[in-house]
Amino acid sequence: MQRFATPAQPGAPPFMVWSLDLADDGTTPADKSFIRIPAAAGPGCALRFRILVGSTAAADTVLHTNYPLDGSEYERTQFHAKPFSSGSQTDLICEFRIQRPGPYQYYISYKSIDDDGADDGASANPMLERIYGAATERRTPTAYFLVDPQLTLGGSALPLDGIVLQSVGPKWLGPIDGWAAHLAAASALGYNMVHFLPLQQRGGSDSPYSLYDQLELSDDLFAGKPRGRAEKDQRLREALLEM
Repeated sequence: MQRFATPAQPGAPPFMVWSLDLADDGTTPADKSFIRIPAAAGPGCALRFRILVGSTAAADTVLHTNYPLDGSEYERTQFHAKPFSSGSQTDLICEFRIQRPGPYQYYISYKSIDDDGADDGASANPMLERIYGAATERRTPTAYFLVDPQLTLGGSALPLDGIVLQSVGPKWLGPIDGWAAHLAAASALGYNMVHFLPLQQRGGSDSPYSLYDQLELSDDLFAGKPRGRAEKDQRLREALLEM
């Protein structure tokens, strides 16, 4: 995996291009079967796949990925096709811009001469028959790439290893109106992210993971008179924005 930076305007972050050389048969090298792409600031980055000219996989080569190349919503089982550039004297290139984080899959399809296509001697020109008549569609095993998210804290970029997380149980924090003091104490200790155990209505065991109604926030998170679902949701949004 190689990294290239394109020229950028003064003061602007460079546009990064991550390049992966595929094997002769279009497969991903074993030591790169899982690719992790760091978060890119500004305009994002691009992922480039390259196949050397003359490779087995250099005919009618197409990249298939469930990364939404057309900007549509992500669907895990929906793969988008993008042909490699073609040329008789240049390497085959397929690249696309990455602008959203997440785990994605890809594989390569291509046309290949089938060595099992037997020559029975019936053709006047067995070589031409083999070349033009025995090409079969092949595909590589599925491989993966992961795009890291771009996190910010107070308007500044936060690396993934900069997360200091504390898990809290909402039922032990009391009503939402009193959360500020507890979270301020966590912040003073150096925590910069909070993980809440489930906030929904609990079942008979009263465990945070025993949910009675996954669509309803627990009543004991709200002081005063009973509230409807919409009012609960709104108050929780307000409390989170106040943190």
